[in-house]
Amino acid sequence: NSYSRFPKLMKLGRDITLWGLEIGLLTMKKGEVARFIFTPSYAYGQQGCPPIIPPSALVMFEVEVLDFLDSGESDAFFELTQEQQDTFPLQKVLKVANTER
Repeated sequence: NSYSRFPKLMKLGRDITLWGLEIGLLTMKKGEVARFIFTPSYAYGQQGCPPIIPPSALVMFEVEVLDFLDSGESDAFFELTQEQQDTFPLQKVLKVANTER
């Protein structure tokens, strides 16, 4: 068993690098547990991920979505200049702060 039992925050499109896992997570709801089996083209490809994942391996992930949040507004806020951030409405700043916390 080479998996983690400790939940971690992972961002779609950034922290999740397996195409199959990204697609699978997008189909899930809060509290749902799913087991995904991916062919190499949806996982680690022909190269694998040595030394743990051999080349062209079929892989299985068991995933539980504990919670999720929409961080799009938060991401947009941090892409603004300091001057633009200073003019951001307070309610939105508080929402961004809560999301980041």
